[in-house]
Amino acid sequence: MRNYTIAILFVIQFFFAQEYTPVGKYTGKNWKQWIDTAWGQGVSTNEKLAMFDLYWNTVDQTFGGFVNQQVNWDSLKNVYRPKIETGVSRGRFYGILTRLTMALNEWHVYAVDMGIDSSFKHYGLYEYPITSFDYKPGIPLFASNELFYTSNFGAGVTTISDSIALVYSVMPNHPLGLHPGDIILGYDGIPWIKLMEEILAAELPVIKEGAVFGSTPAVHNHVGIMCAGMNWGLFDTIDVFKYATKQTVHFPTSLLSSIKNPFPIATEQLPVKGIPFPNLAAKEMVSWGIVEGTNIGYIYTWDWYGVPTGNTQTQFYQAVTDLVLTKKVDGLILDSRTNWGGAPRFANSGFSILFNEDPTSNYQIADRVPGNDHFLFTVRSAPSNHFFTPTSYIFDRPIAVLTGPNSGSSGDYNPFRLRFHPMTRFFGKPTNGAFTFDLSPEFTYGSSYWYALPRAAVYTKINNEGYLDHRGNPVDEELWLTQEGVAKGEDAVVKRALEWINNEAHAHSPAVNKTTFSWNESVKLNVIVRNPLSHTISLRAFTVRQDSGPADTAQFFNDGMHDDGAANDSIWGCYLKTPNGNTTFNYKVQFSDLTAGTSRTVFYKNALSSPVKENNNVLPLEYSLSQNYPNPFNPSTTIRYALPSSAHVKLTIHDILGREIASLVNEEQSAGWKEVQWNAKDVSSGIYFYKLQADNFVETQKMLVVK
Repeated sequence: MRNYTIAILFVIQFFFAQEYTPVGKYTGKNWKQWIDTAWGQGVSTNEKLAMFDLYWNTVDQTFGGFVNQQVNWDSLKNVYRPKIETGVSRGRFYGILTRLTMALNEWHVYAVDMGIDSSFKHYGLYEYPITSFDYKPGIPLFASNELFYTSNFGAGVTTISDSIALVYSVMPNHPLGLHPGDIILGYDGIPWIKLMEEILAAELPVIKEGAVFGSTPAVHNHVGIMCAGMNWGLFDTIDVFKYATKQTVHFPTSLLSSIKNPFPIATEQLPVKGIPFPNLAAKEMVSWGIVEGTNIGYIYTWDWYGVPTGNTQTQFYQAVTDLVLTKKVDGLILDSRTNWGGAPRFANSGFSILFNEDPTSNYQIADRVPGNDHFLFTVRSAPSNHFFTPTSYIFDRPIAVLTGPNSGSSGDYNPFRLRFHPMTRFFGKPTNGAFTFDLSPEFTYGSSYWYALPRAAVYTKINNEGYLDHRGNPVDEELWLTQEGVAKGEDAVVKRALEWINNEAHAHSPAVNKTTFSWNESVKLNVIVRNPLSHTISLRAFTVRQDSGPADTAQFFNDGMHDDGAANDSIWGCYLKTPNGNTTFNYKVQFSDLTAGTSRTVFYKNALSSPVKENNNVLPLEYSLSQNYPNPFNPSTTIRYALPSSAHVKLTIHDILGREIASLVNEEQSAGWKEVQWNAKDVSSGIYFYKLQADNFVETQKMLVVK
């Protein structure tokens, strides 16, 4: 197979290396003439200059994305403003705005001539996620990834080896007879990578609101190559290397005119057995299931927004609840290789089940100070709605996170937050790198032009990474679709993620019981260990005091002598000394895989109490509502609260939507320590809230039912 791959690359490189005489009617010599005649002159030169100045000055004074790249913004003004002064066509002017926009290399920047964009019935986010896009040949526009999740080429194309346009999915009865594994070489005898350079140099307007391909050079290249099939209408013939016959064939592009909207799905993902793609026709951007033949959960997230707004939050929460709490999967794959962003907060409900600590404080917002200094910022905390309140539960099984170049904006933010879950590993390619914030209101000029740009960057102190814009969220294992894989319907990224989950050694599902020895008070701690490849491993436990006092540590054993079941089974155990005094504590479990050279530490927030009897003769000094115990639980849990004086007390249970589903207490009670049990046998798995009201005191806590 390796020799076959080398042979294919040799053929492609040979094709790329030749000097070709263009056979189509559109060549590098007449791109500009074609642009000039397509839409006429448009508005007056003075109006074009006014629009140019407004856009250039707004970017110069407020754009938050100059960090981590070199953009000579002044030189671009010196090059293009004199051109406009001499008089340019409407198409040429839009091409200039596109050129400026692409120089900023930021996914959130738009500069739009709606009249030209509508040549293809393209209305951008106004039609999200389904577009009435009507591709027509013979219009000098560069088609970027403007269709969000579909392809006007009738086939999905991705980038391999940095310059090869690989067909990975095909609509039935494709007019060119394409199959997965075929390669789009170029058009009219010219390699696509050369044509793309020529088109961009000729300053064709780029449809998709004039936006750039991505926020890093690698993404720019990846998206440019994957757009090879989308631009068939600019040429006469298309050159295809056929995987099955190992031959290069040439087709008239006119055959592709039969492909009409609705177009087929093209998200750089192959179908996974047991997992449906999101139902785009129903405007659903999340889907989930269990991979066939496994107990591994899988979630597609195509955005962090949803239609209507916030629907992704609802669906993602449903997916996590179903897979983690109800079906109790042994691992989880979160696939956002194509994710068009939205709002980080719409992941929060699902994250509150996966995490027991909120990682959002690991990034901040850096607001650009308006003025001439492109690199002057003030740093503040992330917005309050980016944060979430986690439960005490944590999903302690392997989580594979799949990302790619078309995962941007919140598709950057949320993978960044997932970096701080102790059980994640990242596969695929780095994200888009669109780490900016505070997208300005849409500025309009006249009846056709509008633009928008971000005024803040994202900053982190983690690993001295600093500003994150133009840096894709990294992956642990960089790999992508392969020609051999797609030809047989195999997604190489998913295959590797499944392999990792199936083989990853880890500890999970701790159980704690108090035990008493003559010399100390302790807890017996057991964990279940999965070690499919029989690696050499070591486990330790640590107490974590809520009062920051000294902690204890203990080694886990699997010898049958530490309340760990039988020797050499899957149950490991240790005795962990409880802290002295009347205090509460949590604990950590550190799992070291000595064979693989890796280590993971999971923090468990079980809020155990040191075994000191409470003096019930002493009244509480203030109202308080304690965390229920156990938590998570099935089916019953205990809720404790304190009353410093007599009061009318209401204790109620509410679901995730805030609806009251149970009333536990509604009466006058005397001062003291109180305890109530709730049996959740009649409710489903998920997050619930319990609310205490006593006179003017009101407090709510979160709990988790796991069935």
